[in-house]
Amino acid sequence: GTTAEKGDSIITLVAVTRFQRLQVARTVVHAAWTEFDFNDTGD
Repeated sequence: GTTAEKGDSIITLVAVTRFQRLQVARTVVHAAWTEFDFNDTGD
């Protein structure tokens, strides 16, 4: 399409990619924190 449409697509793609990375990072941090918490309490 037009340059504007292409720009919007790139912005959307970047936003989605960042969101997915954030979700993955949160999952990893949560899993690591849970693991650490269990080890710390000796549960």
